[in-house]
This record gives sequence, structure tokens and C-alpha cells, in this order.
Amino acid sequence: NSEEGFTMPRTPEQNKAIRDAAKGKILDSALRLFSINGFDEVTIDDIMMDTGCAHGLFYHYFHCKEDIFNELVKIKEQKYTSYLLPRKEAMEAGGIKGLEILANYCEEIISAPDEAAYFARISTIRHYTVTTYNEALLGEDPYPYLIKLIEQGQKDGTVRAGDPCEIAN
Repeated sequence: NSEEGFTMPRTPEQNKAIRDAAKGKILDSALRLFSINGFDEVTIDDIMMDTGCAHGLFYHYFHCKEDIFNELVKIKEQKYTSYLLPRKEAMEAGGIKGLEILANYCEEIISAPDEAAYFARISTIRHYTVTTYNEALLGEDPYPYLIKLIEQGQKDGTVRAGDPCEIAN
């Protein structure tokens, strides 16, 4: 629709599609980086370098790193319910049986389609250790549950002796 340098203005739908695509690109990069490196190791700069976009674009959609992480957790909980961590089932089974449930879950997500695996990984890796944030993070760190299952297994003699924190790592 260009005649002699004149361009028709975009429709509201076209503007929305452009905004949605830009936000989606940022979310995709953040998801991949968080799932590979964990929350603490990823910076806003890392995300924006990965997208090839300016930092200002990040702040147009999100106000901090926790904000984007929380949005990813919400998307995961809505879109990938079959890949949610079976924490309750593992804790009810307890000890070595609970650890087996978590191990089977980890094997299952390894073979999941890329996006589903990335979403599953953000709740299976120890993704946040810092205790001060701009806002609270959604989701649960599975690490404390893993330690508890190791301790239960040690009590019933099915898990080797040692520091549960070191074994969990």
C-alpha cells in the first residue's frame, strides 16, 4: 500500500500482532535461558542479547526478571499440565519410591518436545537460590522436597548415607 513514499498506517490488529510477536520472542528466549542456566544465572542483558532486541523493549512488557519468570510459570501451568512436577505424588510415596517418581519424571521430560521440555525444566532445576527479589517468584523449588525424600530414604535404609544436600546436588 505504498504510493510515492506514502505508507498506510497500521491497523490496530497489525499493531497488536507486532507487539505479541515481540513479547513472544522475549518470552521464548527467557524460557530457553532459564531452563538451561537457571534463574539466578540469567540476566535481562542475556535475554535481550539472545533476542537481538533493545533493553527498552524488555521494560515495555516486563518490569523485572521475576516478572518474566512468573509469566512463564503461569503459561506452563496453563499449557503444559501433563509436564507439571509430580511433587505431591512423590512426597506421598516417600523415600526411594518418591525419588523414583521424580527420576521417571526427569526421564520423561528429556524426551518431551523442546518447548515442553523447557517449561518442565524451569521447575526441575534448582532455578533460584537468592532470597531477595523485586517480587516473589511463582512455582516451587523442588530442591527441599528432594532433600526430604533423600532423608526419608536414608531412615528406611534405601538411600546411601551422607549429607542429603550434597546427594541432591
